[in-house]
Amino acid sequence: DTLLQAVPGLSEADVFYDLGSGVAKLLVQVLMRTPVRKAVGVELSKARHRIACQLRSLCPADVASRLSLQNEDFTRCQMEDATVAVVCATACPASLIDAIGA
Repeated sequence: DTLLQAVPGLSEADVFYDLGSGVAKLLVQVLMRTPVRKAVGVELSKARHRIACQLRSLCPADVASRLSLQNEDFTRCQMEDATVAVVCATACPASLIDAIGA
């Protein structure tokens, strides 16, 4: 809820990226509580990515169809369509924050 309050006005024109998305809980919440066109999770850990894929399979069809999950390094992913991107900075070293320009 706190993050969604910090990013008000998400609309159907938005594509929401979660960099370091873990098991995709934030992405599912965004899709269920806002009208964003698409939510994309980028997660390096194969184990967390696998759990996120399982979670997506349990979601309602209108949520699952708008949820994209990528198992890769978010410093190397393509994000041309992103209108909003978040990263949990408390979990990242300062050098990584500098590299992504946060």
